[in-house]
Amino acid sequence: MKGKEQPQSVYEAFDADPPEMLAAKRKTIRLFERGAAYYYFKEVSQALDLFRQCLDECPDDRLARVYADRCEQFLRTGIHEGTGEVDLAVQWGPGIEIGHTVIDEQHRQLFASVNAFTDTIKKDRDFSHAGPIIDFLDEYVQIHFETEESIMEMNGYPFMDVQKEQHQRFFRRLTSLKREIAEDTDWHFLLFKIQVLLVDWLVHHTCKADRHLGKFLRLEKTTDRQRTIQSGADPA
Repeated sequence: MKGKEQPQSVYEAFDADPPEMLAAKRKTIRLFERGAAYYYFKEVSQALDLFRQCLDECPDDRLARVYADRCEQFLRTGIHEGTGEVDLAVQWGPGIEIGHTVIDEQHRQLFASVNAFTDTIKKDRDFSHAGPIIDFLDEYVQIHFETEESIMEMNGYPFMDVQKEQHQRFFRRLTSLKREIAEDTDWHFLLFKIQVLLVDWLVHHTCKADRHLGKFLRLEKTTDRQRTIQSGADPA
C-alpha cells in the first residue's frame, strides 16, 4: 500500500471480522489466493472472475473488492497497480547485517537466491524454476536455522523462543507448500505462493527479527569489551 514505510502484503488479518464474514472469507480464501496469483501475472480476466466469486460469497469483503476494482481498471486502462510486498526485490545492504560473519553470509545467499528467482519468473514464468529454489530452501532451513539458534543460545538471546517459533512456522509453511506443489497443477498459483513465502520471510523475519538479534549481539560485544577494559586486560 502506498504511503507505508514497510510494504503491505496482499493478505489481510481478518480474525476480528464478524463471525459470518469470517466464515465466508475462510470459505473463499483459496479463490482469493488464486485471484491474487492471476492478477500478479497479469492474467486479469481470470483474476476478476475469481474475485467476483469471492464477492458473491461475501459481498462485504473489502480486499476482494479492491482487487476486483483493480482488475476492472486494468481492463479499461492497462494500469497494473501491483500486489503489495510481493512485487518487491528486497536488496541486501549494510542496514540488514547483524554483524556475525556466518549468519550474514547465509543471509546474503538467501537474498541472492530469492531475488534471482523472482526476477526470473517475472521474465519467463517457467515453473521449472520452482524446483531449484525449493531445493535451496530445504538445505537452507536445516543449516541456517541450526546455526542461528546455536548462536542465540551461546549468547543468551532473550527472545530465542520467539525466533525458534518463527523458524518452525516457516518450516511448516515450506512443508505445506511442497505438498501443494506435488498435488496442484496451477503454475500461476504455485509460483505466486512460493514468492509470497519468500518475500514475506525476507521482509518480516530477516529484515526485522534478525536485525533485533544483530543489535543484541553488538550490545553484548560492546559490554564484554567494556568489562575487559575495566578489568585491566588487553581488549584485543
